[in-house]
Amino acid sequence: MRVATCTVLVLVLVVSVGCRRQAPPSQPVVAAQPAAPPSSQPVAAPVAPPVVEAVAEIPVYPGAAQVERKQAANKDGYVRIEEVKLHSADAIAPIKAFYSSAITAGGWQVTASKDKPDEAEWKLIKGTAVAEIALDARSAGGVDIKIERKDR
Repeated sequence: MRVATCTVLVLVLVVSVGCRRQAPPSQPVVAAQPAAPPSSQPVAAPVAPPVVEAVAEIPVYPGAAQVERKQAANKDGYVRIEEVKLHSADAIAPIKAFYSSAITAGGWQVTASKDKPDEAEWKLIKGTAVAEIALDARSAGGVDIKIERKDR
């Protein structure tokens, strides 16, 4: 009987030690931090204004968003070609006025122009550079602006 009792005690001891090894280690008790009160205003990350690259010596209409930009070198007899397409939500009249004064202020000569209620176009020359500014308000929602400069 002593052998049976000892065997049972050894088995209970082995099982209890085995169970203790499988139990996860106890974690230190940390006092709960009170949660911050929810904000009534969502926090938005600051948004940088979109970068609009101008064509050399031709300004970008203020507030216009850049849609496309192309650059090329040594093409069609020109050493450099730059083209920017922009879009503005403004009406065409202030954009026409802006570019009319920018052309004169920039020292460009107008070689040809077109002026319609929903379109405008200027072909320009300055030294060995030629340029074109085209405005198109035929699409809904603002004015498409295309500026192209070619240098010899």
